[in-house]
Amino acid sequence: MKIKILKEFKKPEGMELQVAGLKATSQEMAHAAQMYYALQGDAVIFEEFTEDFEIIVSDPKAPNEEYVMAFYNGLKSNKASEYLSDLSPENLKQNFLLMTGEMDGGMACSIKGHMGSGWNNSPRKNILKKIMGHARDNYGGKSGDHFDGGLGGYYKSLGLVEVYKISFWDDEYAPDNWPYKPVDIFNPKKSVYGEAFKNFKRGSVPNQIMQVLAEGGFPVTINPYEKMVQYANGMPDVIYRRYS
Repeated sequence: MKIKILKEFKKPEGMELQVAGLKATSQEMAHAAQMYYALQGDAVIFEEFTEDFEIIVSDPKAPNEEYVMAFYNGLKSNKASEYLSDLSPENLKQNFLLMTGEMDGGMACSIKGHMGSGWNNSPRKNILKKIMGHARDNYGGKSGDHFDGGLGGYYKSLGLVEVYKISFWDDEYAPDNWPYKPVDIFNPKKSVYGEAFKNFKRGSVPNQIMQVLAEGGFPVTINPYEKMVQYANGMPDVIYRRYS
C-alpha cells in the first residue's frame, strides 16, 4: 500500500529537480552501489546462527601480496564489483584488507577508518557484518556509506549511528540496471529524512528550498517536495555514517 501511494508522486515530464546541496560524485555513486548489492546478500535474520570464522588481514604498512591478490580476485569476481572503476591491487593495498581465513569474503578499511569494498562469495551470511565489527575494534574502522533506504538499520546495528554527510543522488551516474524502487521518505526506518517529513502531510509537502533536520538532527538544505519526488522514483541519496 505504501508503494502504491509513493508511485502517485511521479516527476512531471521535463521537470528538472533543483539542487540545494552537493550531488554525489561518480565515485560516491559507484561505491554506494557496490555496497548496496554486497550487503543485500549478506544479511541474516538470526545472528546466533552465524558461523564463527578466522579473519586474516593485510596491513597497508607492509602489504601481504598473497592476501592483496586474493582480496582483489575475490572482489573482482563478485558481481557487485562491476561498479568499481578504480579497482586495482595497487589501490587496494593502501588499505587494511580483512578477509575470512578461507578468503571467500572480505572488507577494506582505509587508514582513515572508512569501510567499504565488501564482498561475500561464500554461501555463509553475516560475514561482512562480523568483519566490519572486527575492523572497528582492531583497525580503526569508524565510518561507512550507503544508499538511503533499507541499509540504515544494518549500519546502525554496528554502531554507525551518526549521519555526518549526505551527497545527493546524481542520475547521470546511476548504477547500471538500477531498479529504481520507490523509497518511502516518510518512514524513519527507510530514510534519514523520515523524522523531518513527519512534519509534512503527504498531500502538502513544501515546494521550496529550506533547511530540514535529517536523522540525528543533521541539517540539510533541500526542496522537500522535490526530494519526495526523487525518492518516489527510486533515487535515494548517499548517506555517510560514523560512530558517535
